[in-house]
Amino acid sequence: IFNDETMYFDAPTNEKRASYFNAFSTYEYLISIGVRPVVELSFTPSPVNNGTCDHFYYKGCETVPTNMTLYGEYVQNFTTALKEHFGVAEVSSWYFEVYNEADLFVPS
Repeated sequence: IFNDETMYFDAPTNEKRASYFNAFSTYEYLISIGVRPVVELSFTPSPVNNGTCDHFYYKGCETVPTNMTLYGEYVQNFTTALKEHFGVAEVSSWYFEVYNEADLFVPS
């Protein structure tokens, strides 16, 4: 969800704010065919990654966020937007996986 292809952090018209259009369009389609989304809050958003990410064509990044406060704000803003767009009852029926690379969060 938090990769640049989905969130559009660098889109000039977004002024570096996240956009949820692609994610919401996908979730709307899944719901329309009777499937409940499984939301994986993974990849480190470009504004809080260390700039060394080049995994595959989409440049997914699994590094520890450089600013956990800002990363927390992204998670909160996204989940709030989900509730506002789809409703609490719908979103509460989904499964969430928060950061699929938990082994990278080893205290230093």
